Amino acid sequence: MAHGAWSVVAPGCAPHMTMAAHAAGVRLPPAGLPMGMPTWWPPACLLHTSVSVGEQSGDEQAGGAPGSKTSSYRGVSWNKSNETWEARLWDTQAKRKQYIGRYASEEDAARAYDYAALEMHGPDYNKRNFPGELISEPPASLGDVRREHKSSRFIGVCWHKGASAWMVQLWDPEAKRRKRIGYYASEEDAARAYDFEAVKMHGPDYTKRNFPNEVIGEPPVSLGDEMRERKASRFHGMYWHKARKTWMAELWDPEAKRQQHIGLYDSEEDAARAYDHALVKLRGPDYTKRNFPNEFISEPPAARGRKR
Repeated sequence: MAHGAWSVVAPGCAPHMTMAAHAAGVRLPPAGLPMGMPTWWPPACLLHTSVSVGEQSGDEQAGGAPGSKTSSYRGVSWNKSNETWEARLWDTQAKRKQYIGRYASEEDAARAYDYAALEMHGPDYNKRNFPGELISEPPASLGDVRREHKSSRFIGVCWHKGASAWMVQLWDPEAKRRKRIGYYASEEDAARAYDFEAVKMHGPDYTKRNFPNEVIGEPPVSLGDEMRERKASRFHGMYWHKARKTWMAELWDPEAKRQQHIGLYDSEEDAARAYDHALVKLRGPDYTKRNFPNEFISEPPAARGRKR
């Protein structure tokens, strides 16, 4: 490498260390080197690799600021404080790194980098993580995902709009990622599920819980477990709930974008008629996808625990 490449002295550095050398991560030589060696010592020389200043100072190198761990992908680094993978791209016009976003997986961050690089440099740009892939849409960043979530007053809990349920996640320090625990109908059940898993992972003395004074012997039943306990019905909009030993009727509400609970019933036919009554009320009398399309149900059957 020619000495002419190091022409501007970096402020705060030794006189022999230039601005470009400082930006490239150049280190002074260790003591005891033979006489006649250069006074600056690029890491590339130690690796017997030819690396240009432009490649080192740009965003092509993986890794990030102190506190980050190196990624195998370009423009990606692990942010320890946020516990996420971050993507950044060197902006040649602004002469600075452009922040792209935070991602749960390293691969998503790498694809987000590729998408931004193509937008900036054009389709012929080949310094990408997945040069053989056509990425028409960038992966959703955690910022985008969280906009789909409603915050909760409890630790580790958020409302998932797509699932129409409270979602629970817990950070796993060994796997270095968030562990999804499950989806729950109520916010409190989700909070207790988080506490149960947190104590299981960190021990009984772990205090960062939602209900630190409660001993939770059994976790609440998640919606996934509940679905596995369901028995199918021959009618629309209901199922047998094994734990409650009853027929449960539910109806999808397109405006609220969630399942509307109708009630619990001792007989399958009562649950079916309750579903039909709620369906006609929601969609109108001309809606034909009912369990008893030829019946006019003026009053719904009495649900368990409700007085007519």
